[in-house]
Amino acid sequence: MASGALRQDITSEDNVHVGEDRSPWFDVFDADGNSVNMTGKSLRWRLILDGVTLLEKTTAGATLAVVDGRASKSEAKTATPTVGTKNRVQPVLLDTDTAGYDATALYEHDGWRLDAGATSPFVYGSWVFVR
Repeated sequence: MASGALRQDITSEDNVHVGEDRSPWFDVFDADGNSVNMTGKSLRWRLILDGVTLLEKTTAGATLAVVDGRASKSEAKTATPTVGTKNRVQPVLLDTDTAGYDATALYEHDGWRLDAGATSPFVYGSWVFVR
């Protein structure tokens, strides 16, 4: 994955189940660890298995939300969001989005900023569902 993207794995500790409504989140930071406001950006997030995109969420499709997140990467992941940062990207997963997925498979995910002249990844990692 290109530089600038933050690895954020979804593990069994995140407790994401196949076939459930869920909105996992990913905070976006610059190289110095400061929050990056994603308001108004064209964004895409994907869930991938064996190189095949199984699920895609976008800001254009209103299935990828941008909300307040941590002010800096040095803050704990459980820190209270800082008002006005708008650096947290949340794919809105419906129960029907992942119904029938293999809970034993190791998936990948990635998120991209798609604005003209500024196509770049902001997150990537592995994804594990809980059975």
